[in-house]
Amino acid sequence: MDTKTRVIVVGIDGATWDLIIPLVKKGKMPTFKKLMKEGVWGLLESTEPPISSASWTTITTGVNPGKHGIFDFSRRKDGTYEIRPLSSKDVRVPRVWDILGYYGKKVYIINVPMTYPPKKVNGALISGFPCPEDKNDFSYPPRFIEELRAKIDRDIHFQNRISPHQEREFFEEMMKITDYLAETVNYILKNKEFDFLMSVFTAPDAVGHVFFKYLDENHPKFENKKEFVDAYFSIYTKLDEILESILNRLKENDKLLIVSDHGFTSVYYGVALNKWLMEKGYLRLKRRPSTLFKRFLFNLGITPENLFRIAKKLNLVKKAQEEAYRESKSFIRKIVDFITIGWDDIDWSKTKAYSQGNFGQIFINLKGREPQGCVTLEEYNDIVDKIISDLKELRFNGERVFDIIKRRDEVYKGDFVKYAPDIICLHSNSKFVVSRFFEFGSRKIITIHPVWSGTHDKFGIFLAWDGGKDINEGKNITAKVEDVTPTVLYMFGIPIPKYMDGRVLTEIFKVYYITTRKISYNHPKRDVRNRTREVVKMLRKEKRL
Repeated sequence: MDTKTRVIVVGIDGATWDLIIPLVKKGKMPTFKKLMKEGVWGLLESTEPPISSASWTTITTGVNPGKHGIFDFSRRKDGTYEIRPLSSKDVRVPRVWDILGYYGKKVYIINVPMTYPPKKVNGALISGFPCPEDKNDFSYPPRFIEELRAKIDRDIHFQNRISPHQEREFFEEMMKITDYLAETVNYILKNKEFDFLMSVFTAPDAVGHVFFKYLDENHPKFENKKEFVDAYFSIYTKLDEILESILNRLKENDKLLIVSDHGFTSVYYGVALNKWLMEKGYLRLKRRPSTLFKRFLFNLGITPENLFRIAKKLNLVKKAQEEAYRESKSFIRKIVDFITIGWDDIDWSKTKAYSQGNFGQIFINLKGREPQGCVTLEEYNDIVDKIISDLKELRFNGERVFDIIKRRDEVYKGDFVKYAPDIICLHSNSKFVVSRFFEFGSRKIITIHPVWSGTHDKFGIFLAWDGGKDINEGKNITAKVEDVTPTVLYMFGIPIPKYMDGRVLTEIFKVYYITTRKISYNHPKRDVRNRTREVVKMLRKEKRL
């Protein structure tokens, strides 16, 4: 009999019970039905805002973004107003697999966001989004991805290579990636010795951003195309089949967790927050001739949004949205950027506040923190209060655009709060979302969202199952993303680091399990980090890595 405990975490980016439960009731997801009946399930509350980079990092560290340092996919580069991308190097506390490695546990980590570049682990790791797979440096050890390609497929990859505006091709690409992930997980289950396995399936989130206009009849972009509705639901039914294949390979003492970083819902409108800040006088533009000319054109309606419409009519681009919002910049995109207002046109010496990020983050241009900060510490609280007051008055068709407005100290705590936005403004059902794609893309503050039709929701999914051995059956709970790592450590009998914000979800376990396994706490983060290096060094010396 195998008495070894293994924990398998299946991450499903953007999964929501709002879609799963109806599919379960229709008999479309029998594996989920079994797991819900025989396990513990419920809502998993995301970070605020519900951004994948921050949420997955909290899931895998047990701390809020103020302690791990990841608030978005990018942040202002120290000493400048330049925006730089974030990576695994910016995660400032150990991940759950680092702590497990400290205790000699073997881990396999597949496609978890914010893990590029890959760090050494006691096992193997393939980086998740954002990850430039073309560099071929996203696997640790490097030979592991080659092993997978030899055993599964020569072109196995986990990052999307198709523009989301090529909807059919994009969907097919995400389904292919889902298959690759499933084959990888099953290959590990069948062929590798491990203690902890975690993988993240990203298709529900990626496709949801594009396809929600087909699911929501009230959506301003609604299109009645049943084939796309069926296509989106097929992602969930495929994941249900994948879970069945995973269950068939589990051993007697294995424990399965299913988590999502956030939920998913419709987004109707994009909010140009920097445009609003400019109109309110918090953000100022330079008085130089080039910027004055751009503003003159802007007032005439020469905006990126309109320019790409014209380019499409002239057959200079195939799709206005695709050309305007794709990450790689074409010649047309560069011309548009050159003649329209952008980040470089902001007069920082006279700007009191600016927005940067994906979900309504406002930063005060604080003297001593920002390079040309003009708001003193004495003025700070008054400026924040005034902006919050003004935000409360922002309405669209009589509806408040932001009904959740918080200061940074209401949301975050820790050594890295200095990187946090000063103000967060959200709409409770994500009907309005700040649009990051152009700082001044339209003359209107609020427009139908220029790119997405779906976006992140506050509550994702949580499910725990072990076939009724130690985990309760048929119970419903509510948990938070920071609770996942402490709960995983507890299942291994490992002490919980005192710096963690999350708690052990004791309610998911049967009474005898809790009474016979005491929760213990210890280990400062620096010791864990140093000891992890020592373990990796030892294992490499013994040629076990």
